[in-house]
Amino acid sequence: MTIAAITDTLLTYNDIDQQLGLHRTEDPEFFAEWQRPLPPLSRAEVAELDHLSQRYPT
Repeated sequence: MTIAAITDTLLTYNDIDQQLGLHRTEDPEFFAEWQRPLPPLSRAEVAELDHLSQRYPT
C-alpha cells in the first residue's frame, strides 16, 4: 500500500469532490455558528488557556 501526502493527491476542488465527497458551497448559512456570538469561556477553559500560554510564551 502506498501512502501519499494530501497535497500530492488533492490538487483541485474536483479532486476533493471525487475522492472525499466534499463540495464547495456559497451558502452563507452553512456555518451559521460562526455568525453569532460565542458563549463565554468557562473557568476551566480560561485556566487551561492560561496554563498553555505559560507553557508556550510569545
